[in-house]
Amino acid sequence: MIGTAIVCCETGFWLLLGFGLLLRYRWNRLCMACAVLCGLPVLDLALLVLTMLVLRAGARPDWTHGLAAVYLGFSIAFGPPLIRWADQRVRSPTAQPGARRPHEPPHVRTEWRRFGRACVAAAASTGLLLGAVAWLGDSADTGALLAWIPQLGLVLAGWLILGPLWVTARQSHLRPRSGRIPGKDDHPGRKLDDGSGHGNGQPLTRPLQADTEPS
Repeated sequence: MIGTAIVCCETGFWLLLGFGLLLRYRWNRLCMACAVLCGLPVLDLALLVLTMLVLRAGARPDWTHGLAAVYLGFSIAFGPPLIRWADQRVRSPTAQPGARRPHEPPHVRTEWRRFGRACVAAAASTGLLLGAVAWLGDSADTGALLAWIPQLGLVLAGWLILGPLWVTARQSHLRPRSGRIPGKDDHPGRKLDDGSGHGNGQPLTRPLQADTEPS
């Protein structure tokens, strides 16, 4: 039952998100679109209430109840940025990424940002799992719920190694040792000293000329 409810919540999320974006950008119904998009967290709340009622009714906790807590945790962490991403894609499909800072590849920052959200999701899921264990009390068999906590730790460890650490190490290996920025430091002219000797960092440049004069 809980597994079916999770699938229904995920399907309903995408249906409501698509319908809200259509209301906003295709049919220009801003108020209705805002109401639909603001109703997305209601799906998560409904799943939480349903899980609590099923457990309170005497159902034995199993892996699906723990999965509901993990789903809610990841929905809390990744739901808002996912909605912003979909809104941006629908609003301006041909939008280009923002300006990049030198010596800091955007892919590395993105991977660390995603890992940070994964940590938030794991923390929220752990809090929900421990809250459910405390709510059920010692009389209930909560081993299936507590078994999800070390699994979340393994997921975070794998995410850290295969995600931000791998990308950071790869970018550091590919970065030129001289520290030059390709395309920025390359200049068709020849740098000349201005003769001041003060090293103000503003060299003069002139186009390259042929080394041999025509005969």
